Amino acid sequence: MQMQPMPTQEKYSAWNPGLSANLPRELKSLETIFQAPNVYTSYDEVEEIANLTGLKSEHLVGFTSWRLVMHELIVRVGANIHIPEAEHEEDLGINFRRITNDILYQHIAPLYDSIEAKFQNLSVSVKLEVDRLLAEEVMVEKKSTLAIKKWLWPWEKKPTQKRSLLSGEEIQFKAINQLKTVGLAHTDPLVKAVYKSSY
Repeated sequence: MQMQPMPTQEKYSAWNPGLSANLPRELKSLETIFQAPNVYTSYDEVEEIANLTGLKSEHLVGFTSWRLVMHELIVRVGANIHIPEAEHEEDLGINFRRITNDILYQHIAPLYDSIEAKFQNLSVSVKLEVDRLLAEEVMVEKKSTLAIKKWLWPWEKKPTQKRSLLSGEEIQFKAINQLKTVGLAHTDPLVKAVYKSSY
């Protein structure tokens, strides 16, 4: 009788701590991307749409302009500004936060009303363009092609409807490819961005 090898116990380390990035459902609503100061969409609303569409929750949240400004600032400070180190390891993080806060509150905050106004105007423009795209490209009702042969069609019967030979996946691929083609042909950055978000 052949002996089965004993299962080896997985070793955990600093690079493999055995933790998962996914929070339990009861704690997920506490993530910052679902908190009111950062977004204008609610957790329940986002989860409902995610379950309906299959899209990830983080792709459905609507961030406020302040949160977007902070995120962009953090990226820019990390990429373009040298953060001085010091004797203690935690000094790097302290200096990073100090520089970021100085820029945020001394240079960006005084301009925030103007930023918010432009953000709201852009949101309205995006909504109008999305509504147009849905009405003209997605929700449009395609006319059925009728195969009518007058010499074989009894007048008391309805014409037979020619069925599409494409599968569901092929129909979706064709629709997405059409959106991509139309979007790439546009020169308006706003329209291009709206089309790109649809495929």
